[in-house]
Amino acid sequence: MASKGKTFTVLIVEDNDADAILLEHSLCGSDTTAEFRVERACSLSEGKDLLEEKEFDAVLLDLSLPDSRGPETVSGLRAHNQDVPVIVLSGLDDDSTAFAAIQAEAQDYLVKGQATGRQIEQAISHAIERQSIQNTFRDALVVSADMILVFDSEGQVMFRGQNAEEGLTVEDEALVFKLESTVSGTSSELALKDGRYVETRSVRLEWDRKPALFCALRDITGRKQAAERLAEMQTRAMQSQRLESLGNLAGGVAHEFNNLLTGILGNSDLLAQGWIEGEEVQEVAKDIRFAAQRAARLTKHLLGFARQGLFRNERYSLHDKLLQARELLTPVLNRTVKLEFDLQAKNPMVESDPDQMNQILLNLALNGQDAMPEGGLLSFHTRDDEFGRVVLEVRDRGTGIPEAIRERIFDPFFTTKPQNEGTGMGLAMVWGTASQHGWELEFDTEEGVGTCFRISFPAQVPATNEPSQGLVIVIDNESFVRDTLRRFLIQLNFEVLDFATGGEALQAGQKDETVVDVVIVDSEMADMTISDFFSEFRSLQPQATFISMTGEPGRAPDVEAEGFLFKPFDFRLLASSLHLALSKRGHSSIEYLSSRLFKVDV
Repeated sequence: MASKGKTFTVLIVEDNDADAILLEHSLCGSDTTAEFRVERACSLSEGKDLLEEKEFDAVLLDLSLPDSRGPETVSGLRAHNQDVPVIVLSGLDDDSTAFAAIQAEAQDYLVKGQATGRQIEQAISHAIERQSIQNTFRDALVVSADMILVFDSEGQVMFRGQNAEEGLTVEDEALVFKLESTVSGTSSELALKDGRYVETRSVRLEWDRKPALFCALRDITGRKQAAERLAEMQTRAMQSQRLESLGNLAGGVAHEFNNLLTGILGNSDLLAQGWIEGEEVQEVAKDIRFAAQRAARLTKHLLGFARQGLFRNERYSLHDKLLQARELLTPVLNRTVKLEFDLQAKNPMVESDPDQMNQILLNLALNGQDAMPEGGLLSFHTRDDEFGRVVLEVRDRGTGIPEAIRERIFDPFFTTKPQNEGTGMGLAMVWGTASQHGWELEFDTEEGVGTCFRISFPAQVPATNEPSQGLVIVIDNESFVRDTLRRFLIQLNFEVLDFATGGEALQAGQKDETVVDVVIVDSEMADMTISDFFSEFRSLQPQATFISMTGEPGRAPDVEAEGFLFKPFDFRLLASSLHLALSKRGHSSIEYLSSRLFKVDV
């Protein structure tokens, strides 16, 4: 409310003389507490001219003027001047008209003849206060260090901060809206057209009384480049460390093989010269065979460390393997080492070479035994983690690993044992096998307390005896969309290949052994049009059924496709789209998909 004696300059835009005189009389009446200086314009164009010439605290605007009528009158005036508050005057007491005026950015709405001078004064005071707060907010956004954009629901920019106006192109703004309209409320990274990277955050709100998407962008190019330089330096450091390890590897291999070759060559010479006779021949042959077997095991360990070599890959229960290992480890370990098995994982299925797993369990057990020279408890524990992975923990209650050597324990031929009492290949082999399979290998240790080695295996999809329903190719530039579709399709017992671009999918379709049943493709591909892709892929795989995806509301389905999938989608929608599209081709999976649809509880 205005304080006593405060002066407001008000522009009345009203073509009716009687209404204008009544308004001016009301403002100057005895019930108002402020002084009002009033000027009048008889048309919208005349009002715009006066706003250019002079400064006004507020505008009282009639919606029925000679050159403009209805809420468009407000829009026309606000487009000319964003800073002055506008109060609409109308002869109609109509809620829809009032709402339309407010939507057009008027601050308030009054009905002619029904508002007293005091009410008009309060409306002007409140409008000026609201406009002042809004202007202050806009000014703060203009000078913000972030690049600020405000979009309407159609993607048109309603507001640009100064940094956004200077630093973003129209194409950049379109990219921002496309990203944030789907992931609003989260933090994302976006590459701009000029190669810069920005971190984006957005929130949905009302802007000038309209639904809007508020986006704040911060340039993180420098941070990104610094992170890339740091990663490069770390890679070089790891390469340097790797070279040092390879030097140890070469020396250890030479020493170990020379010992083995001495036994093989020496005993072979004894046999070749005929100096060995009778039963001793069999003993010499056994020594040669033993040395050759040790050489073969060393070679296999080296290939495992280098993540090379041919190994058979099988799917099996880790629990079964551990129970088998109990029988194998008992005669190998000292009697002072007690074994404990705590198997809690609900889905213990893993994939690897079973012989490699046996070697891992043996090496970790022997490592634990060495850490407990006086004996102690060696435990094998399995559990599920929060990511659905099965985790194996092998814990000893031994001496722990000294801090000075913790970074080297996986180096080949690194050992703290006396000479000729260990090759130092045990933990190196464990590290190599884990790296080869993409397992996560970690350890916790405390001197005087013990050490726990932890291997996290990727989550396994439960096995199914149902036959494959066919091969599906998924094409989308967003990896999380591809991952979601892959998981859904696996549950529907389809095999899946996924690609980011159409070109990659075409290369897969060219292979003679590849028979594609379904292609699920986003209609907005980065490297080609959807029509060109359909044409080229159909020539390679004429039997394939096509389902196009889109995240754009109101977009017309692609006529070349047999099915359509609108984002966001759930499992039932995907299964329904597959069933509908494949039914047009009489595909063999229709009956199976029908049964799965009835089983889905959404």
